[in-house]
Amino acid sequence: MAIKLVALLDGTLVDPAQPIVRADDQGVVRGDGVFDALLAVDGVVRDLDPHLDRLARSATLLDLPTPDDAGYRRAVDAIVAAWDWAADPEVVLRLIQTRGPEGAEHPNGWVMAAPLDAASRRQRVDGVRVLLLDRGFEGSEIAPLPWLLPGAKSLSYGINMAAKRYAVANGADDVIFYARAASCSRGRRPASCSTSTASSSPRRSTASSAPSPSRNCWPRRPTRASPSGSRNSSATISPAAAAPGSCPADGSWPA
Repeated sequence: MAIKLVALLDGTLVDPAQPIVRADDQGVVRGDGVFDALLAVDGVVRDLDPHLDRLARSATLLDLPTPDDAGYRRAVDAIVAAWDWAADPEVVLRLIQTRGPEGAEHPNGWVMAAPLDAASRRQRVDGVRVLLLDRGFEGSEIAPLPWLLPGAKSLSYGINMAAKRYAVANGADDVIFYARAASCSRGRRPASCSTSTASSSPRRSTASSAPSPSRNCWPRRPTRASPSGSRNSSATISPAAAAPGSCPADGSWPA
C-alpha cells in the first residue's frame, strides 16, 4: 500500500519520503507505539470519533501520553483537503503515535494516507481465503496480564506480519488465529470469535460469529471453519449481502 500523503499534528503536509522520526525513536527500534486505521470515501471520513477513542485506549494500555485529539483531527482534515478524490476515491488513513526517543518529553504523532489497495477491493467481491493458525494460548490467560497488552493496537507487528507472509506462501490471503477453546481473535490487522486475523486495513473477516450489523459490515452468515483436530486449516470467507442500513452503500469494510 503506497503512502501518498503524510500530515503532522499541526496540520502540516510533508513529503512521505521525508524523515519525520529520529533513528532512536522507540516506535522504530522497539515497536513502542500505537496506531489505528480507518477509511475515507469521496472526502468523507468514516467513524473518526470511535477510532480516536480506540487510539487513546491503546495509548493508555501502553502507558503512553494521551493522544492529541485535536492534532489528529487537524492532520486528517489536511489530508482530506489535499487528496485527489477523483483519482483515488477510497483512502486508508493510519493514525500513528510513538513514544519518541528514549527520555523524550513528548510522543511523536502523524497521520498517513494511501489509496485502498487492489487486494482489499478484490476481496470484497471474491471473499478472503484464510488459514486457521494455532495462537498457542487462550485469551483468558492473558486478559489479567497487562504487560502483554491485550486489546491494544500496538506497533509491535512482527508476529502478525510473519503470519501474513506464511498465509501468502501457502496460497491464502490472511490468517485467523484460534485458541484451543475454539474462539476467534484478530491477527496484521490480529478479531475476537476467541479466533484473530494477521492483518490492519479497513477490512474484516471471521470464521465465526459476526458482531451487530448496525456497527459492522461483516458477512451475515459467514463460513464456519472448525480448527478441531488440526493445527492449521483453511477456509474462504465470502462477503454476503447485509440488511439495508447495516453497511456502507459501497460495501466497504470498516476498520
